[in-house]
Amino acid sequence: MDYRRNTDSSIKCYATLENSKNFSPKGLNKLRGHNDLLQGNRNIMNDSKDKKGELQVTAIGEASLAPTKAKFKVTISSCKGNLSDAETSTNRRFEYVIQTLRNNGIKDDCIDICNNINRVERLEQSEKSKFQIRIEILIRFADFKKCETLRNFLVSKLDDSVSITRISYLHDSIRASNLRQQALMAAVKSAQSKASSIANLFHGKVGQPVFIKEVHSDNWLGELNKPINEEVDISTESQPQGSASSTLHIRVEVYASFEIKFKKKHNRG
Repeated sequence: MDYRRNTDSSIKCYATLENSKNFSPKGLNKLRGHNDLLQGNRNIMNDSKDKKGELQVTAIGEASLAPTKAKFKVTISSCKGNLSDAETSTNRRFEYVIQTLRNNGIKDDCIDICNNINRVERLEQSEKSKFQIRIEILIRFADFKKCETLRNFLVSKLDDSVSITRISYLHDSIRASNLRQQALMAAVKSAQSKASSIANLFHGKVGQPVFIKEVHSDNWLGELNKPINEEVDISTESQPQGSASSTLHIRVEVYASFEIKFKKKHNRG
């Protein structure tokens, strides 16, 4: 026989009586009021061994991960009728960018370079075919302030024939993959702590979990909900606002049920 009592939407507590066969419903009808009901339950508990029941709770766990790197890309292009002329045009600007990066302590392993040469087909028979050279320089930074400073410097020094993207912030892939597990573990620990606190109010002790179920989860970036991507393009915000708005958050809600044990009370006299 079960006696259940809901305390709120997130906490449910009930106990299964081990001697329910010997318990008469007539005895329950004689109970009057809340105090009588509690006293009746105490009498039943005194007639049994250690009392077991279940305590059901919901809890929320959160975990967050700030971006660890920033990057931007510089694109240099030139289209000339002669290949050597196109190379001369792009190489001059390319060397300027690389020298600027090295002067500011950017190592080669933080720079990725892609060089493409394409032939542009002529539109009319009388025209000569042209060669297009496109050099892309991707620079990664661990120092967000240096990333912003260097990008602004290159924008101010190079003409509009050079394209420079806005800063993108990146998360460590391994730490990001473990973030959900961290949030889940935090929710489970919170559920166990909540159950233990409630059990202590009734002089009980929380035992092993009966079951744990994830009921809901949310992912978002920064203060407001944003789509979760591998990288985030910050178009107008500057560091540190840009990096702060790229912080990855995960919230997990769990529903858990734990054993709750009550010690047998021995009457004196």
